Amino acid sequence: MSIAIYNPVSGNGTAKDFFDQEVIPLLQRANKPTPKLVATDRSGHAGEIVHEALETLEGEITVFLGAGDGTLHEIINFLSLSGVKGPKGRTDKKLHLVLVPCGTANALYSSLFPPSTPESLNEVAYKLQSVQSFIDGKRIIPLTLAISTLSSPPVKKQMPKGEEIIHLSSSNALTIYWFTDSRRFFRGSINMFARGHSQGL
Repeated sequence: MSIAIYNPVSGNGTAKDFFDQEVIPLLQRANKPTPKLVATDRSGHAGEIVHEALETLEGEITVFLGAGDGTLHEIINFLSLSGVKGPKGRTDKKLHLVLVPCGTANALYSSLFPPSTPESLNEVAYKLQSVQSFIDGKRIIPLTLAISTLSSPPVKKQMPKGEEIIHLSSSNALTIYWFTDSRRFFRGSINMFARGHSQGL
């Protein structure tokens, strides 16, 4: 099953037009099922949409994401903070993401598909590389989500309550770290369609 999520306010606001004019026709020409197109309408909404799909749909879920790094960050944060049980209580769901760079920086996409020139960042063919990799059935990059709980240190000095540290790095992987007053730690990644060669991340 596949769905397409786009953030209408990411980047220059052209995500829906890009899906309508480029992504959907490319999938149709390749005889791939056309995903349901859903717009986000608030912060965190993309995470809610993906969570609902994982909870209710059978089989592997493919999400075509027309947004930037921030929306992907929202999805990972939402999934990490909410338990996911698929239909019949199964917890072994697989989520595949096909990135469509519609954000401002698109750092993760650029690390997976390095542009040949700065000008190529705006070329349609460049923006469709992840979709084309999906169509061609090329290997995906497995990126694992894991949540761990750290116990308090043995000394009395602790991080101030409510302080949050978020780190996002995107050299071939998306990694998010944060500490809260509960000392919760998350390192997260997901499956991405990328070039044909396998990368161990």
